[in-house]
Amino acid sequence: MSESMRYEFAEEGIHFSVTCPSAVVSRIWKKPILGPVHEEVEAPEDAIPAEEAALIILEGVAEKKGIIVVPEEPGGWLWHEYCNSSEAAEDFLMKMAHERRIGWAKRQKV
Repeated sequence: MSESMRYEFAEEGIHFSVTCPSAVVSRIWKKPILGPVHEEVEAPEDAIPAEEAALIILEGVAEKKGIIVVPEEPGGWLWHEYCNSSEAAEDFLMKMAHERRIGWAKRQKV
């Protein structure tokens, strides 16, 4: 929907950006949508600080980018494959999500 609005309103000088965040250090790692806070849970090692993510997002908005990927810039293999609906990207992302769910479940039992 955001991409459609981006093109529909471009002539009006109204710009739309979509942010696609990945691993960003925030409280979301310690507090699921439902349930108790888990102070012992840490953000992934590859997570970037929230301040850095905010700067990337603000720079992307200022440049009127349509899609702002944080922290990975478009052009990486995963982003390219994802945009092309690649089975390899789909498999990789499903595996990554599965591993994170398993890791989260193990932390819950501690």
